[in-house]
Amino acid sequence: MGGQLGIDIARALAQNPRSRLHVVGIVMIDTLYPYWGPPSTIHAEFPLDLVLKNCPPDIKECMVRCMQWSKLDSDDWVERNSKENKRQLRGLEAETPPPAVLIHAKSYVPAENSKPGEKCMVDAFRDEKLGWDLFPHQFIAAVWDMQTHHFGLFDKDTVSANEIRCICC
Repeated sequence: MGGQLGIDIARALAQNPRSRLHVVGIVMIDTLYPYWGPPSTIHAEFPLDLVLKNCPPDIKECMVRCMQWSKLDSDDWVERNSKENKRQLRGLEAETPPPAVLIHAKSYVPAENSKPGEKCMVDAFRDEKLGWDLFPHQFIAAVWDMQTHHFGLFDKDTVSANEIRCICC
């Protein structure tokens, strides 16, 4: 959901003549186009313990509920922002977002007990642009590959001080 929020905030700021903020670009950290495939797509079981291993059970339950809600919201956003509906785009959706740099995790999330061909939802479009070719606006200016999976991007072994400097400079 981070991608759709970042894009819509950047587009809204660009449209607002009173905004003192000028967005020159977006950094998307392994941000997926929020389309999970047709309804017939079967995804591997989401590895909750990989993501929420240190969460108390009540917070874990709330997080899962929020993830389910955000999927429904993302489905609605995709319908309004689809390449197929490009001629019908109005308002915010018609605006091209500022250029983006996409930090891309190259590996698949380790999914336990998955069947051949099944992938975790965050790996549905683990291609070069993470499904953003389905978006009506081509705004990704550069892709930076990282040799890890989606949930490993901020592990101590993945991110070094030098890599952080490269992102910020």
